[in-house]
Order: sequence, then structure tokens, then C-alpha cells
Amino acid sequence: MKWQLFLALAPGLLQAQILLETQSLEWEETKDTLSLNTITPAVLWSQFHIPKNAVFSLIEYRKAMGYLDHYDELYTLKNWDSTLVAFIREALPLNRSKNQKKAVIQSFVRWTPNRWSLQTSLHYQTEHLSAAIHRRISDTQHTFPAAVARTYRISPAVDLLTIVGAHKITAGQGLLLGASSFPSLASSEIFSRGIQLKTGAGNYAHEGLGAAAQLKIKNSYLNYSYSDAHSHRGSAYLQYSQGRIGIAADTSALSVFYKLHLRNFRYFAEHTIDQHAVGCNVFISDVLFEYNLYHNSEGFTSKLHMNWRDRRGNYFLTYAGHKLRLVHQGKRHQLSLSEHLHEHRSTYRWRYQFNLDRNKILELHYHQGTRGIALRERQKFNAWEFEGAIALIEYHGFPVWFGHPVASGNIGATGVFNNYAGIHLRMKFDRISLSAHWNLLDPSQPQLKVSSRLVLS
Repeated sequence: MKWQLFLALAPGLLQAQILLETQSLEWEETKDTLSLNTITPAVLWSQFHIPKNAVFSLIEYRKAMGYLDHYDELYTLKNWDSTLVAFIREALPLNRSKNQKKAVIQSFVRWTPNRWSLQTSLHYQTEHLSAAIHRRISDTQHTFPAAVARTYRISPAVDLLTIVGAHKITAGQGLLLGASSFPSLASSEIFSRGIQLKTGAGNYAHEGLGAAAQLKIKNSYLNYSYSDAHSHRGSAYLQYSQGRIGIAADTSALSVFYKLHLRNFRYFAEHTIDQHAVGCNVFISDVLFEYNLYHNSEGFTSKLHMNWRDRRGNYFLTYAGHKLRLVHQGKRHQLSLSEHLHEHRSTYRWRYQFNLDRNKILELHYHQGTRGIALRERQKFNAWEFEGAIALIEYHGFPVWFGHPVASGNIGATGVFNNYAGIHLRMKFDRISLSAHWNLLDPSQPQLKVSSRLVLS
């Protein structure tokens, strides 16, 4: 009998952070720019799994009071407790560099004997000007998108944002102009961001090369985008004290979207001629219940979310596509159950994660005979950080996903569909990280990843 054993070094942040089964490339490329004063609600839900009521409290506070000056302000917000404040204090800085001018260069190299890619991004930002240049070279493609964004203060109540180059546009609930890149356990609600620069060198949905503009007049927003990917797209909406209402359109469809929030109840929806998305959520005794109903030419589908927090930790429940997912996250452990459908037969994948101490995490995996055990650890010597993983998996026809260190600094996840015995190593010094991944049962397919980040102010 073979077992999967991981020795992977993981940051202490993972004591409270849910391990993702798939690591978004966009998340890897943008995580180093996040701060508590600028992060969006969607990222707080999907990547940090902050309870939805706490997210709303924070966003409303930022709108009313501006930026937070100190983490202690969080204690004054509804639905924030000492555990949540301690997690955010460790996970996110209040602000990034206070210098008005900042340039950031990020690079990612990935290599295997059969595939390679090099991605480099340059981001430059001042108070009113932002610019980004990306380059992606691989064995199959070469792209070189760039964009410049400029904000004009026309009057105290009127702002104009323009973008020339690679950008994307989002509006509504994602039926027409694109949804969030980050799926969330906690909610299916979309917070649209209007127009924005292309964030990284990877290829993402709803991006194109062209021009865009956003006109803000008090609480009214007008967005327009033209690109080679989607031709003409636009949206207009009004933000008011109890919600939002707007329209969105491209060359082939028109949608109406709206939101309404009254105390602990929120309702959101978007409608086109042949597609409809309706959702609502409500807090009852600090438990969030959310139900979403979708309709298209193939019929109706639905999704249910529940999440809550008590003295034992956080709980997330999702039921979508006749599949159940349940996650319990305590102070030192996490238990997750995911349902898989195989020819109308359900199987259940289990993962248990336990923090032995700040730098060591034990994992146990089971999926219908496929099984594994994991131990991850991190060590630091002066300016050097070392992480490592040893992995063994006995595969019996049903996949599991295990965590390991990657060069970007996150904990990545690899899906296993065969017997596996691997070594994963990561080394970081100053602005450069390097990780190597090698499956001993398939020695001809090693992987090498290198990332770097340079800030010029």
C-alpha cells in the first residue's frame, strides 16, 4: 500500500486561510498589490473567505470614512471579532507604498520538458495615471499587450477615467459583460468594477485590446468599451443608498441588472432576453442564507450558499449542480467534503487539514479508495526562506488535490489522477523565488518555476 506524504512548508497565514484546489494565475499576479484599503469585496470573499456580513461592514465603512488608519478601527465594525481582525492583520497590509509614484516589475517562468512560458508585467501608478505592459512568451504563443489609464477630475462631482490598450469591463451578474475571475464559497453575488486595466500577462476572459471610458457623475456611472475581443460594450447604472440599478449591452444583447439591500436582506438580479439570474441572501442569527436561480434555453438551475461563524470557526456550505460542498475551518484545523458526480453516481472527496504548529500542517485525503497523508513545513534562515514537499499517493480511480509550495509564494494545488510520489521544493531570497516539482514515478516530467518582484519608487 502506498500513501501520500507531503512535507511542504506553508506560511503561518494558512492557519486561517482555506487552501484552494485550483490556483488562479490572475491571483498569483495581483496578490502583491492588495491592501485592506483597496481590496474589492469579491476578493475578500473568494480568496480570504471573510464572512459576507463583515465584508459589507468594511465596504460601507470605507465609503463613509475613507481609508482605515489603523487595524483597531475594525473592532468598531459590526460582525468583526478579535479572531477575524488578527487574521486580516496578518494577511493584508493597510496600504502599500505611500509614495505617489510606484513601478512594479513581476516575472514568472514555468518550465517542463514539454512546455514552457515566460510572463513579465510592468505596472506603473501615480495619483491620476496608471500604466501596464505585459509580455507572455511560450512554446505556443507570443503576446505583448499594454494599456494606459488616466483619471481626470472635471469637477468635484464629475470624474472621467479613460483607458487605451488592454482592458476588461464587468457589469451586472455576469450574464453579459463578464463575472468575477474568482469563484467564492460564500456567495454568487457579483460586485462589478466597470472598466479596468488588464491585470496580468495571462489570458483571462472578458479582456481585449482597444479603448474604454468611465464617466462618474455623483452616484451615476457610464461605462463604454471597444476592443478586438468583444467589439462594443457598455453599461450605465445608478448607485443609491439601498442598492443599484442599471443596464448593460454589447453588439448582440441587452441586459437589465439591479440590487436592493434592506437591513439584513439583499436581492440581486440580471435579465437578458433568453437568460436570467436572480439571487437573494439574508442573515438570520448571524447565518447567511443565499439562494440563486438561473434560467436559459436549457432550463432552470440553482445554487444554495450558507455560511456562518461560531466559537469553533467558520462554516461554508454550497449546493450547486446537484453537488454538495461543505467546509469547516477552525483555528487549527479544516475539514472539507466535496461531492463528485460520476455517471449519475455520487462519490465524496474528503480532506482534513491540521496545524501542528505555526509552520507545520498535516493533511489527510480520501476519495473512494484513493488516499493520502500530508505534512507541510516552512523554515527561515536569516534572509532565506525554504519550503519543501514530499508526496506519495495511492490512486484508485478517483482524484484528490494536494497542496505544495510554488514560486509565487502561494500554496498551489495539484490534481492527482495516477499513483504519485513527488518532491516539491521552494527557495526565496529577497525578490526572487524558485520552486521545483518532481514526481518520482514520472521522472521525465520535472517542473521548474521562478518568480520575481521588483518595486521602483
